Amino acid sequence: MATHEPIPFATIGTGWITKSFIHAAQSTGFYKLIAVHSRSQDTSSTFAATFATPAHGIKAYTSLDALASDPAIKLVYIASPNSSHFPQAMALLQAGKHVIVEKPAVLNVNEMCELQNLAEKKNLVCLEAFRHLHGPAFAALRAGIDELGPIYGASLPYASRSSRYEALLRGETPNVFSAEHAGGALRDLGVYSVSLAIALWHAPERARYEPRMLATGVDGGGWLTLHYESFDVNCNVSKMWTADGQGEVYGEKGRVLIEGVADMERVV
Repeated sequence: MATHEPIPFATIGTGWITKSFIHAAQSTGFYKLIAVHSRSQDTSSTFAATFATPAHGIKAYTSLDALASDPAIKLVYIASPNSSHFPQAMALLQAGKHVIVEKPAVLNVNEMCELQNLAEKKNLVCLEAFRHLHGPAFAALRAGIDELGPIYGASLPYASRSSRYEALLRGETPNVFSAEHAGGALRDLGVYSVSLAIALWHAPERARYEPRMLATGVDGGGWLTLHYESFDVNCNVSKMWTADGQGEVYGEKGRVLIEGVADMERVV
């Protein structure tokens, strides 16, 4: 348990991933939730009440400017719709807050460069929430791949039918399937496969994506191929269907199995 003063933080977004982040962060003893943000006052207040105690209240914001102006907040975790990540992160960095941005942090390379440059200029931390690249399983994966010799290929799938897909079939447009909110399978799930491949082998020479497009204007799933000099990485990504989540890397001396590209529960 930490013996120093915990870092006071706030969150933007009230989904399950935000709740998970709050529980995980506070369980370390290094962080203390002091504020939440949602566009709706009712939603913000209800979410704040979930984590408040008689001895420790949680501020409920609906204004980003007000949250950014709160001097007590040192760090903000952003888990709003994808399209909001960049402007919110920029505003918070400008206000002197450290930020952890849920994936995908941004929609293009230029936006990421702007965030990183601003964070460096202000001596702040700006992180994308890719937990799978920072755990012991990733270190085990790299060590296993080093023993394979020349790599022949890899499969890094992440296809899981979304709980919100039924709403889409009923004619609704959940944020995750909305073009306005920068939704889609590649941005929501495929980023795990892409980030893992880049972390292992750097950027591919070229890439090809064959999407299964939805009427909302985003991809519900698709087949992504990352082409490297001597091998390909194939990724089945989807929020419309569910497929075996086991990843594999094939080499001259054998293969490495990955149980879950995102969670990497076990590497064999």
